[in-house]
Amino acid sequence: MGRRDMTPTTRVQVYFEDSRVAQAPAEESAAAGASLSRTAERIITRGLSRRLAGDPEDRLLAVERAIRDHGRAMARDMTFVQELMAQFARELFTVLPERPGDRDPLYQAAVEARVQRFIDATVAQIIGAGVRTSTGETSAPVTADEPRTFQAAE
Repeated sequence: MGRRDMTPTTRVQVYFEDSRVAQAPAEESAAAGASLSRTAERIITRGLSRRLAGDPEDRLLAVERAIRDHGRAMARDMTFVQELMAQFARELFTVLPERPGDRDPLYQAAVEARVQRFIDATVAQIIGAGVRTSTGETSAPVTADEPRTFQAAE
């Protein structure tokens, strides 16, 4: 007696609405010379054992790929910006040595306020909310109800 004969079998009834789906296992079992039950078992095992490839027209898969590609491009761009800022800081600190008055808390507070205005103007330009006039002011500043993304380090 074979090993398969010793294990209990499970009986399953399947009803197909599409006659082409029902015909495929029947043709495969006739070609293999096996019973329809064994052929169906093999088909199900084959389907469960491999990972089915996604439909190439799958919109969700296309969105996932686009987001992944966008993330890679953004990481590359941010690395470039970070290196550009570091090089700019090196050049600036080389040209402008530190003065004794630079450590004054009042002076540092004024610098922080100027930096914050600079960041706000930059964000306004990026989101298209502000168009610079000849006087240097923005025509539509960032609204006060929006939370700030950039905050001073504490």
